[in-house]
Amino acid sequence: MPLTVLAALLLAAPALAQSASDTLDAPPRFVGRANVIVAGLGGSLLLPEAGFGREIGGRHGGGRAFFGAQATPRLAFGLDVASYRVSAHEETVTLPSGPQLEVETSTDVARIGVFGRYGPRVGPIHAYGEALVGITVVMTQTALAGRSEADAPAETQRTDAAPSAGLGAGAEYEFRELPVAVHVRAQYVRGGTARFLIFDPEAGAFTERTSGTSAGSLTVGLTYNFFRARPLDP
Repeated sequence: MPLTVLAALLLAAPALAQSASDTLDAPPRFVGRANVIVAGLGGSLLLPEAGFGREIGGRHGGGRAFFGAQATPRLAFGLDVASYRVSAHEETVTLPSGPQLEVETSTDVARIGVFGRYGPRVGPIHAYGEALVGITVVMTQTALAGRSEADAPAETQRTDAAPSAGLGAGAEYEFRELPVAVHVRAQYVRGGTARFLIFDPEAGAFTERTSGTSAGSLTVGLTYNFFRARPLDP
């Protein structure tokens, strides 16, 4: 997802919501409560940039979660974590002693970072722009049935990390009678270079790849507010 599109969303979302608030003259449902806790969980789609996408394939599903503080009704900050499985290979290995073991090797991409978001609320709708700074981790691990990880072949164990930073925009709709909101988030993260392993069918083995880790993401999920704003006085 191009950085320019998400940057435009980042700038436009709060302005549009503020304009709607001025037009509707709707009182906010949240009043000045600070230092309250929010958490979210959802399904996420990873959209790797061209170079990264050629190495790990096209789109990949995963999960995403965040945990943070709603410092004011408009401002929040916290920790954001996402994980995606980008490849998996299974095979049966016969040991010299005779037994056969099922072997699964998988490569995963994880993102860990701190975020800040800001945006106005119009009734039950909260639109915001956000920024994220952290790391992208690419892990290739082999699991052997009935064996410890230490027994796995060293050539199929690889973990590397790269710095990352990005921008995004999101919106959530809060249910009136529940401390739960549905959220939608779009984000683009620029990632540094990392080394990882990908199974090459032609070679019949895992081969090392080096690539930038930039990618966009789309996330849909639920936000839980560990507080409820008191109703405004009539």
